Amino acid sequence: MRKRQAVILQKLLKEGGCTIRQLSLLCDVSYRTIQNDIRDINHLLHRKGSSAHLLTQSGIGVILKDADEAELGNLIRQLDGNNSGSM
Repeated sequence: MRKRQAVILQKLLKEGGCTIRQLSLLCDVSYRTIQNDIRDINHLLHRKGSSAHLLTQSGIGVILKDADEAELGNLIRQLDGNNSGSM
């Protein structure tokens, strides 16, 4: 799951936003799984004290707001390299 969250954050950091459908195809999981991942990523960002958050807007998709590229880059590396243990 953490690797998938890293993929989602990388995609949003690179492109600024995309639809949940696009993310589900990219990660080869269901629409609902991506919705759960978005919720989990937001909780993680909040726990880490980040001002960044994922915003879902009807008709637009998922948008990465208030992103600090260096901070998120570090988080992506942690998620990508840490499949077990808590963050």
